Amino acid sequence: MPDIRKIINAERKHQGWSKYRLWKELQGKRQDGTNVTQQTVYDFLKGKSSLNSDDLGLIFDALGLELKRRKE
Repeated sequence: MPDIRKIINAERKHQGWSKYRLWKELQGKRQDGTNVTQQTVYDFLKGKSSLNSDDLGLIFDALGLELKRRKE
């Protein structure tokens, strides 16, 4: 299974986004009105922590990524 973190970092760099830009894109996107902290995003991108599926979904949306089942 590919490392999702590597995919996210590769796409972020491909789009020319800094870690800060990605974090800014996530602000105001959570359903509950809270924000993902900058440290949370940075720690995830560095491999120091994990994210819950909702926050991971926000990152995928921000970068235009999607998960798809492989054709068998």
